[in-house]
Amino acid sequence: MAVDGCRCVRVLLAVGALFVVGCGGGGTALQAASSTTSVGVTTPPQVATSEAPEPTSAPVATTTNMPEVPTTSVVAVEEAVPATTGAPPATTEPPATTAVPATTEPPVATTAVPATTEPPAATTAVPATTEPPAATTTVPPTTAVEHTWTLDLTSGPVPGRYAAYQPYFSKHVEAFGVPVFATPATPDSKLEHAGNVLAQYIDNDADGEPDDPAVPEMMANLAAALVMGADPDDLDESGIWDAEDGIGNLQELLGDETDQPGEFDFALEEIHHLIYNYGWVPNHREVLSDSRASDLTDAMDLARGGHFGQIPDEYPAAAWYHYFDDSCEYSCMVSEYIYWANTTLMGAQQQVPGRCDEIAEEWEPCTPTQLRAVDPAVVVILEDPAIGFPMVAPDGNYTGR
Repeated sequence: MAVDGCRCVRVLLAVGALFVVGCGGGGTALQAASSTTSVGVTTPPQVATSEAPEPTSAPVATTTNMPEVPTTSVVAVEEAVPATTGAPPATTEPPATTAVPATTEPPVATTAVPATTEPPAATTAVPATTEPPAATTTVPPTTAVEHTWTLDLTSGPVPGRYAAYQPYFSKHVEAFGVPVFATPATPDSKLEHAGNVLAQYIDNDADGEPDDPAVPEMMANLAAALVMGADPDDLDESGIWDAEDGIGNLQELLGDETDQPGEFDFALEEIHHLIYNYGWVPNHREVLSDSRASDLTDAMDLARGGHFGQIPDEYPAAAWYHYFDDSCEYSCMVSEYIYWANTTLMGAQQQVPGRCDEIAEEWEPCTPTQLRAVDPAVVVILEDPAIGFPMVAPDGNYTGR
């Protein structure tokens, strides 16, 4: 098409062939870029301009440089033809050739290559191999099921499995795997009484099984043991305090303070300390820890009228637990506190006439009712079923065998 005497080139894509239409000086030419054969094209009458009569047909005029245009490079053709500025319709048509950017599809196709990153993603699934270790967490329950409890409450020689104790003690009883050793001078009745109290604390409902198997298991793992002498001198002379090898975590109990007629049975206290330190605390540190802030230490600080790392010269008037033994550090005071509270809630402190007056200087609440009224915080801890503190006071007659 001739427009104001300027040349224009129209590029058409048709059935895979590139046609170049060139016009100039009133003539129109059409050439297939993909063929060297010249083709005559009849110019439509409406294309003719008033400037020059338009021939009805014309031989294909060879457009300058057209044979050199590659069939796959339309851009080269567009650049070879100056754009006409005088006719907006003609200039708007070339943008139609912008459909050619379909040649950008291959790069788009190459963007799909990142799919090759899938194998690395697949390798991230490998951590599923961590499942076997998780399965191993089921082992502890099986060990509990396979555990065989040793319950021997009749005084007898120290077994060979406790050979490290044989130089110091001659007799032994055992309650759910926790041993009690005694010197030759310690009466068998005292030793057996201690064994029965130990069994009653561990199996408070007397069904023949520990109320919480984790308690005696922990005590066995920590080699916890009760050692007895007829009196303080007898126990010291045994040499146990000088022993170094093969000796575990010990708590002492003396024969002359155990099961004495008309007196409080101190087996209840010393055996309670043994189980608390090596059974209950290790299994429930978040509640019972005596070395850092816990529910129990918080309760004890209330009972003492404040937090005292050392024994104060005087306790606040509102305190109901006031311990004055300088040899007992903070953790020791916690152990004493839970013993007082537990045995009071069980009713053990009120069983002996005059006992309440006797202990008032150190511990004021003497009955379960008084404890619930004065120290509800510790009652909550003692009645926590997750811990399972004993609620029945031992009397030295275990019936769960």
